[in-house]
Amino acid sequence: MESKRLMIVESSTKIKTLTRFLPADIVVKACFGHVSDLPKRELGIDIGKQFKPHWRELQEKKGTIEQLRRACEASTTVILATDPDLEGEAIAWHLIRVLKLAKERVVRVAFCSVTEAEVLRALSCPRKVDRNLVDAQIARRIVDRLVGYRVSPILWRHLKSGLSAGRVQSAALRLLVEREREIEGFRPEKSWQLTASFEDGKISGTYQNAFATRDEAREALEGMKDHEYIISHIDRTVEHTSAPPPLRTATLQQEAGSRFGMSPKVTMTLAQGLYEDGHITYHRTDSVDMSPEAMQGLRTYISGTYGEKYLADQQRSFRQAPGAQMAHECIRPTSWTRTGIPGGAQRLYDLIWTRAVASQMARAAYDVCKLQVPYRDSHFLSSARSVEFDGFLRASGHGGDPHGSGTMAMLANLKCGQRLTLHEGTAREQLTSPPPHYSESGLVKELERCGLGRPSTYATIVTTLQDRRYCESVAPSKVKQRLEVMHLREGEITLGKREQEAPNVRGRLTVTEIGQDVYSYLDKHFGCITDIAFTRDLELELDRIAAGSVKWMDIVKKFHDEFGPTVDTLMKTKALEKRIPRAIREVRRIGRHPDTGQMIETCKARYGPVVKMGDGYKTVFAKIDAASMDSLDLNTAVTMLNRKMH
Repeated sequence: MESKRLMIVESSTKIKTLTRFLPADIVVKACFGHVSDLPKRELGIDIGKQFKPHWRELQEKKGTIEQLRRACEASTTVILATDPDLEGEAIAWHLIRVLKLAKERVVRVAFCSVTEAEVLRALSCPRKVDRNLVDAQIARRIVDRLVGYRVSPILWRHLKSGLSAGRVQSAALRLLVEREREIEGFRPEKSWQLTASFEDGKISGTYQNAFATRDEAREALEGMKDHEYIISHIDRTVEHTSAPPPLRTATLQQEAGSRFGMSPKVTMTLAQGLYEDGHITYHRTDSVDMSPEAMQGLRTYISGTYGEKYLADQQRSFRQAPGAQMAHECIRPTSWTRTGIPGGAQRLYDLIWTRAVASQMARAAYDVCKLQVPYRDSHFLSSARSVEFDGFLRASGHGGDPHGSGTMAMLANLKCGQRLTLHEGTAREQLTSPPPHYSESGLVKELERCGLGRPSTYATIVTTLQDRRYCESVAPSKVKQRLEVMHLREGEITLGKREQEAPNVRGRLTVTEIGQDVYSYLDKHFGCITDIAFTRDLELELDRIAAGSVKWMDIVKKFHDEFGPTVDTLMKTKALEKRIPRAIREVRRIGRHPDTGQMIETCKARYGPVVKMGDGYKTVFAKIDAASMDSLDLNTAVTMLNRKMH
């Protein structure tokens, strides 16, 4: 009988790609992710016996497990090729346990791209399942289960049924709540900005001092009528800009969010497909490094495609993110020849390709010109720049700014001591803006900065907060701020108004009333769960388990000791009066007041529907009819509340 080897991967999508180049004696099957987990309807952890987990085969995977058992019986060797991360290592370990595989028949291989060279390389150096990595994932699973299954019932008892607490989720909720409170407490400050245009509007400059009051701004504008404008200083320099590093998981989600409006979840789904189809390297990574072979291939590609002058003088390396484990490469294309991708993943692939290629290209050079025109105790500053050498910008097809080049040519012809003719002066009222709500990609950036979660969990954290209705993505604000403006033209000052749209908060995350209450309760009774430093330190302890430095049981016990006694105490106390209103759906957030920055909502009060702003004794109410509960727009609400305030 001809011997066969069985390779088990997580996704069936990889099978078609792998069978194109694997040896004929290797049969590929998919396990479709986890085959075993803790039981769904009970804790599944024996706390008194060193937190021993009770694993159960997943009911929905019974058929898959049976197929894999038969395939194993027909094979001499089983190759576990699950994903190259902690979760993949744990899945491999569970497969050995569930399929009852003899260890001498099993090898573990891990490849960071589904390409012939990388897969054959992995097959040439098989290893055993790394128990340290498995233990780190087991510890993560157990501490997450302990929080979810022990703390969540406390929320049901004291607040509202159906709520949940999560280990990293609760610390992430803290970030959202603190930003929400910062915005709620923000009070905008007014100032006035002075600008001037010269030579029939061909040159414009901004005054470098702001004015605190309208009267000061008008006085400065009056003084501009008879002032002699002489260029006092011209500065001509060349500025260089280097390409950013290749993408890692967090920056991929951030860039895809800001450029394309993709959520972290959508980004990771598309990236998963690109990885499984062999177009990119593994997409769950915190590293910006590139393998030596890939680096050499890239530098050869750049010099051959764009010319030697576009190649960075020397191989560029980049500073890693704090706490990076660097188990994998950066996210890069598997081939430097640009590929057409069917479906909706082309933009994401192009982003990955451009960032990786640009990272080893020469710096871009800009010709920059700045001139100063003195007035009073400061000066008007005018500046322009044009691209002198596009360098790494060539990879993305972005060149110079034609408008910047035109302004650049105008400024370049001027000389120190030259008089300029005033065309127009303008004083504009300005309002400071509150810090913005986090976007989904912005929250991912903050999670990484704070050391909360890992590349494989960022998208899940954001999605979970939304699924639990602890935060929501608010609709875009249409309100416009009416600000004053004064113009000086031909010696006359005219007054007017200008409309400035309030910051558009589309896709920004705001904390719901449920989220506020859950956070307040958790922070009061389970401060360790919402504490940023505690959660970050636990992530570092999990990394130490993966490195074999500590035992997982010790870390789990240390974590459980922080909140376990509080759980026992609160479960014995009488349930508090539930503070979350029964009719949560009857509260609708419309947007923020342009002047106060406070959230405006419609809701049902004691005597009927109202639109309200503020909290506690400072709340402003206006009665509305029932039909307006779901239809009232922000501009109308602002008008109604302004009448009540004045």
